[in-house]
Amino acid sequence: MINVDAMARQAYVPFTDGRLEALSATQPYRRFLFLLVERMRPEAALEIGMDYGECSALMAAACVSTMVFGVDNRPLVPESLARQHANFRFVHCESLGAAEVVRKLLGARRIGIVLQDSSHHAELSRLEWEYYRPLLADEFVWVCDDVTPAFRTADEPRSMEDYFDALPGTKRKFPGLHWGNVIGVVTP
Repeated sequence: MINVDAMARQAYVPFTDGRLEALSATQPYRRFLFLLVERMRPEAALEIGMDYGECSALMAAACVSTMVFGVDNRPLVPESLARQHANFRFVHCESLGAAEVVRKLLGARRIGIVLQDSSHHAELSRLEWEYYRPLLADEFVWVCDDVTPAFRTADEPRSMEDYFDALPGTKRKFPGLHWGNVIGVVTP
């Protein structure tokens, strides 16, 4: 298994390639995802909740043999992303409904890297874990965004930190990798 801690430290070093650094928007977590894909070379990678697709673009650029899936129900992803990266597929759907579509598109491939950036809701995040967990490779890295005690409401009494802490596997937290927020990483 790769050294996740070393890659998290290396993610603070800007890319020398200006195009890649522009996609990173100076955010270490984006460089971290690139490094994960570049070193692990998984069969597939997944971004759940992708906004404009910078993370998906970086993962696709990191290894052309890795099929990258981006899932989002908002059509913010530029069409040029798919044209620039033949190994990228956009699934325009809400995260839970997309799991079956991703499963079919995967074929025999398994997902080695996931960025879960779809919500600040612990229950939806837990369901995403349940839906996508069967699609994971034996060796995987599941990256959770915004692992904080915040975002609790009357309707959502559990925080993203509660969700993350309840996940099985080896867990690490990296404060500051994303806009000063905590990124959580789960490995088997």
